[in-house]
Amino acid sequence: MADYQAVPANEFFTVLKSTPIKRKPVSSIYQPPLATNAPQDNAKDSQVLIAPSSTDANSKGSSISPSHPSKHRERRGIWRLWKWELLSLVTSASLLIVIIITLREFEDKDLSDWQAPVSINAVISVLSALFKGSLSLPVAEGISQLKWLWFSDRTHRLADLEKFDRASRSTWGAVLFLARQLGRERLSTLATFGAFLSLVTLAVDPFSQASVSVATCQRVVSAPAKIPRANVYSANGGHYGADMNALDAPMQLAFTLGATQPPANSSRSVAADVVCPTTNCTFPATTGDGGGASFMTLAMCQSCRDVSASIVKTQNGTHIAWSLPPLPDLEHEPLELWAPGTDTLFSMNASPDTFGRQGGPWAGTGMVGFQGLVERSTNTSCEDYWKCDRVPFAFDCSLRPCVKTFAANMSSGVYSEAELSRQYLHATPQSKGGPIPDLRPDFQLDVDRRIVNGTWVDCKGATNRSSLHSVEVPRSDGASGPAILWYERECVYSVRHGAVSAMSMYFEDMISKGSVQNHVKTAFEGDTWLKMLFNGGNINLTTVSRFADGVTDSVSAQMRRAAEPANATENPANAADGLADVVKIPNDVWTFAYGHGYESRPCIRVRWKWLSFLGIVFLAEVCFLIMLIFTNRQSRWSGDWKSSSLALLLQPWDRDYMPVEEADDDRARLYKVADGTQTRLSQVDGKWRLIRADEA
Repeated sequence: MADYQAVPANEFFTVLKSTPIKRKPVSSIYQPPLATNAPQDNAKDSQVLIAPSSTDANSKGSSISPSHPSKHRERRGIWRLWKWELLSLVTSASLLIVIIITLREFEDKDLSDWQAPVSINAVISVLSALFKGSLSLPVAEGISQLKWLWFSDRTHRLADLEKFDRASRSTWGAVLFLARQLGRERLSTLATFGAFLSLVTLAVDPFSQASVSVATCQRVVSAPAKIPRANVYSANGGHYGADMNALDAPMQLAFTLGATQPPANSSRSVAADVVCPTTNCTFPATTGDGGGASFMTLAMCQSCRDVSASIVKTQNGTHIAWSLPPLPDLEHEPLELWAPGTDTLFSMNASPDTFGRQGGPWAGTGMVGFQGLVERSTNTSCEDYWKCDRVPFAFDCSLRPCVKTFAANMSSGVYSEAELSRQYLHATPQSKGGPIPDLRPDFQLDVDRRIVNGTWVDCKGATNRSSLHSVEVPRSDGASGPAILWYERECVYSVRHGAVSAMSMYFEDMISKGSVQNHVKTAFEGDTWLKMLFNGGNINLTTVSRFADGVTDSVSAQMRRAAEPANATENPANAADGLADVVKIPNDVWTFAYGHGYESRPCIRVRWKWLSFLGIVFLAEVCFLIMLIFTNRQSRWSGDWKSSSLALLLQPWDRDYMPVEEADDDRARLYKVADGTQTRLSQVDGKWRLIRADEA
């Protein structure tokens, strides 16, 4: 039996280089000889795991072989060799599916719908941590297995063993492995990919947390939102004489406020009448051609023009007279100013405006007009009117019934409507009046299409009256086809004679002979609204149009508030024929545009693009394992050591003293032998050694 001596670990491999291998049969249970020269330190019943002494080794006269092929053994199947890695990927896939299902189930739902005792973020965090943990096993074991494949391919430096081992066990080791691969060293490409994956997997947690958040969502409430609108307007204060009607108090106030306290826009004029159960409401809007429209409504429009070119100058000595004679096709009194230094600085008049304006096949489109003549300042920054250069300025405006199309919404309690288009009503031929004059439409328009729940619906006339087509619309003079067509009520907009008469008479009285006077060149006198319009002489077409807009916006709002109900008699002839109320239309639908109210609630939002990172990492690990299995199958080495440290401790550097018979590449057998071996770290000759206890 050869003599054995304990050697330090750093001298172990030096001894091996000069030590011949002595081969002899060994039993399956290793009974090593006692080391006769080994000192017994700290343990009488133990001995050092030792290598053959150099003296004995040199007497053998042989050299160490780089490999010790064992007899042929059947290659392990994929399941036997990689079952834990495959199960780990199955677990990862299951966890990813659970995460996706959880987020998909609660995406965009109220936070209150989540009834778990912990937040959804905490649940996703736990699931993603388990997902990340299950992905670590295939990478760690794969890099470890590639370590053995690296050395089974050809001779490499023993230090590479440490590099692979650190890369499989720690983040820093993976970083160093990648750094060496990017440097001048060339290690396993597949192992480098695995090290990269181990680093990428660290980002699973932040990406999964970024994929789910609590945001504010708008939820529809049960109570509807609605905006006042009108198809027909007929309100007045009553009939008191031949073709004369008083103006009702609400509309009278609308004219006064429009002239003295004009609303900033149509949104402000009706904002108080908009019903929104919450502070945020939307209304169905059309798409495609004419997209974005929420509703159509009857309104009052204005058009103003500069007619200064029609001013006539007359001079008598030092006095100059400016006059505005009646404009073509308009019935108004002439306006006159004397300059300089006269009492009248601004003069206005009104005129019936139902004939001749705008030309075309219809007789006219205006309801009432007003004209003005003024000496205005040429420089708007001039503060003293009497010291400013002044020129005569004349304007002509008309109030015209129209149909406006709006886009509308309410956000944070602020209502907003934007005009998209407008169409003007036509003055109807007087001969078409029925037996009830006040119900006769003086202005009327049949539109080509209407809006129903955010969708355009075509309007088509019929030659014969029916329960559906019950509104009579006379054709314009000279138009081809029938003289009269019948339309659905929702397709026709009208202002009845009683309302036209009342509004026209009141506005004419309000405007006619209005003037701004000055007697001592220190103060302006006149009606409040006229002085506001005069604005110290700083008046131009823009300010006049703004004044007209204020009046029409205020009047339009009142027309929408007091719209005629749906089932009022639309045409006098229908009353006699019993067709007036055949087709019932709910008044709310007729006089309101409906929408939805929303309220803000905390809800769960999912950013799927962030969650896709987990899927990419999973697929990358699947590819890594597939390539690893293929590489392992191509190798002539068929072991399954992977990350086992026992493979090194029980590695048979000398086959004569190999503890495991013909099982050096089987991890399970290595573990079985190690499980039956008692060892400890002990100090021998002043150095720490791993020793095995003596068997009893």
